[in-house]
Amino acid sequence: MRVGIEAFVAGRVADTWQHPRCALNACFLEVAPAKRGKCKATDEPFAKGDARLALCSKDHKTFYGVKGMGDALRPILDAVDDFAVSNITGLADLDDENRAAVLAALGVDDDANAGA
Repeated sequence: MRVGIEAFVAGRVADTWQHPRCALNACFLEVAPAKRGKCKATDEPFAKGDARLALCSKDHKTFYGVKGMGDALRPILDAVDDFAVSNITGLADLDDENRAAVLAALGVDDDANAGA
């Protein structure tokens, strides 16, 4: 299995490929710093303070909102047995409301179950 991300590379749009573990190690969660950008999956714009997932490939970042991140990230998480949702960079930095929304989107009941 491999993870494909469409990215702008060398003046053109190309598919980039990663191992599932490499994709998980490169992704991170953050709070949108401004009312800019939109979810790759749903085309919904981000509001300032929204939680978003960044899937990265080299210098390119593809952002997913809470509604779109489950479909984007769950197959990758399922492919890597020993990587827990709690290992995603930035999850612990989110406030309680955003963390709960992210865990629900990824199919995890609560913080206690995020490690499995």
